[in-house]
Amino acid sequence: MDSVIVPLVKAKSGNINDVNNYHAIALANTVSKILEAMFYINSTAFLTRICINLVLNLVSLLGSAHKCLRMLLNTILIMVATFLHAL
Repeated sequence: MDSVIVPLVKAKSGNINDVNNYHAIALANTVSKILEAMFYINSTAFLTRICINLVLNLVSLLGSAHKCLRMLLNTILIMVATFLHAL
């Protein structure tokens, strides 16, 4: 999908002939924006599930020998689950 790149003046009070006074913005079409949002949501959810599974596996492997580390991993699991729920 193609986007049109246009220059945008950073500070109108600055020198409009100075190249450093501009930054580029991409004018993308609606389809590409929707696809980008879908990709972001799906990839974030996928990576979050991987993190949750990793933490659960670590917790089960540790058993009761490392209670402090298990508590830390459970806290991380809660944080990741909260992040996933926020999506």
